[in-house]
Amino acid sequence: MYTKVIRLEEITFGEIKSISTFLRKKGPKYHHHDIYSRVYNPIMVRTNIDNPSEAYEELIFMLLEHPLVYQICVNRPGGRWLKKYKYLRSILLPDEFIKLLSETASKDRFKDNFLEVKFKENPEVLERRNDFDRAIMSFREFGEDIIGYQIRVPYLLSGMFDVKTSKEYIFNYGLWVPDDYDRKG
Repeated sequence: MYTKVIRLEEITFGEIKSISTFLRKKGPKYHHHDIYSRVYNPIMVRTNIDNPSEAYEELIFMLLEHPLVYQICVNRPGGRWLKKYKYLRSILLPDEFIKLLSETASKDRFKDNFLEVKFKENPEVLERRNDFDRAIMSFREFGEDIIGYQIRVPYLLSGMFDVKTSKEYIFNYGLWVPDDYDRKG
């Protein structure tokens, strides 16, 4: 599982707020049952300037290989999400739909929180419920890379990642920043 190399190292709420400010994000709200982490070794794919959708296509195919992937979502203009459920057939052939997802992602204006992957314990079971039992990874472009920079993991799925904490929690909210962030911040 490619998520096992992603390390979530616990930090304070003040540190997560500082990282959020650096990334120009609103940041999570404080909940005493949650923990906050800095993300190391995130999923990272180099963008292709000549054919931007190619890098997204490579990323989406890689994301779908994970046994716990439930859904991949891409934000469309107007704020509506285009969703690919791993175990649900769509009208388009799988490769055509992935091409549509990758082209949509590559054309996003903001390149921040425009691509999400959701994981759950039993991804083949489709149900209409909230996301409280799912891990969610959001992507953004940073420089020439597409990075899984924001992760929300419920305690139930913490074994998917390399989590560094001794506490139990409801959610672990993680954010990635560049390695030289400490020298900048």
